[in-house]
Amino acid sequence: MAIQTQRAAARYKDFYTNLESHPVRKDLFVLEDADAVKTSIKNLLFTDYGERFFQPDLGAGIKRLLFENITAETEYVLKRKIEVSIRNFEPRVNLLEVYVNGVPDENGYAVTILFSLVNNPAVQTYNLLLTRIR
Repeated sequence: MAIQTQRAAARYKDFYTNLESHPVRKDLFVLEDADAVKTSIKNLLFTDYGERFFQPDLGAGIKRLLFENITAETEYVLKRKIEVSIRNFEPRVNLLEVYVNGVPDENGYAVTILFSLVNNPAVQTYNLLLTRIR
């Protein structure tokens, strides 16, 4: 008789980028699963080409677009750059849709990213506001 074991789904873990530690255990706070992937997507989108050593193609290259006029064309280019960077550099994500809407009052773009994790079919939503910083 063969014993069957169930394999647990892969869990994704990451740490907060501010390297804050737990006051009692003195170890780093940990992000898990969807939260870890959302942080990774945010870091990817705010990374410009050539910023990472030995990975000159990593990033989204969207910072300079935030200084352009808010138009439908700029929204489309932002959407395409976000889609390409997530598909190329975030293998834990099944990208479903990216919505980009200009917000003239905030001088930025509201971005909604719908995705599922490779190991979990539940749809995740990630919202962020892209604004320029001088």
